[in-house]
Amino acid sequence: MVMFKTFLLTLLPLLLMCTIVHIGFFDNVPMELGNKYYAEIPSMLIFVPNWMTMPFNTLVNFGYAIVGAMWLAITSNYIDCNVFTETQSFLFYIFNWMALFYSPIQLLRILTQIHAFAVLDQWVTLPFFMWVVVEGITILYGWNWSKALCLCTLSILSYFLVLLPIPGFEISLILHIAAALHVARLLYNKFPNEKSKNFFIKAFISCLGFIFLKLLDLHLGNLHLAFKYLSGHFLSKICDILQIHYVNLFVLNIVLRQNKDAKKKAE
Repeated sequence: MVMFKTFLLTLLPLLLMCTIVHIGFFDNVPMELGNKYYAEIPSMLIFVPNWMTMPFNTLVNFGYAIVGAMWLAITSNYIDCNVFTETQSFLFYIFNWMALFYSPIQLLRILTQIHAFAVLDQWVTLPFFMWVVVEGITILYGWNWSKALCLCTLSILSYFLVLLPIPGFEISLILHIAAALHVARLLYNKFPNEKSKNFFIKAFISCLGFIFLKLLDLHLGNLHLAFKYLSGHFLSKICDILQIHYVNLFVLNIVLRQNKDAKKKAE
């Protein structure tokens, strides 16, 4: 029941965002479209179809669906084993439905190079980071529908900064990442342990890799031929997928520690 509920709660805002993009609200927002913005060159592998001009950048996007589906299954298993409360499972389900839904959006952006998918690719990134904030606040202070709704709405609306003559998306993304890091730090301070520290560091390094490898994509391609196949963009997506995985592990470890402490107090 919780799984289906969270599926709808993740899908409906995404459909609203798709509708806003479809009616052309962001048509004048400049986007980098075309293979010239990517370092990867067509593969010489005979089993790669002609329409897949960037095979590695294309196939890597299935990783989001794989890691999302894996963590949806893990969450369901923890519910069956009475490890998670309903609220805790709710948090994990939403985050990993986001990961699963992001897979086709990024895949379609790479394959079609259509403006609408480029906008959606940017836009859905923001609630991803905001949900980490919601997870942290919920673990620290308890679930609050109005607070979660307010934060998610603010996150979605923040993308409208792209309509201003400023680097709106970049500003919003930096603020989202900073907020997620701050809340993660608060979580670690309340439930300190070595595992959480390691997962936090790995998630942070993956986040840096996601950002900088993508920015350096064309530069790396000029440095060595290998980066024209396994490009900076491809490697940044690997980092992004790992980031999702390590965030899940970090939050899971915090939740298990919280449940353990609560059980001790109850005894």
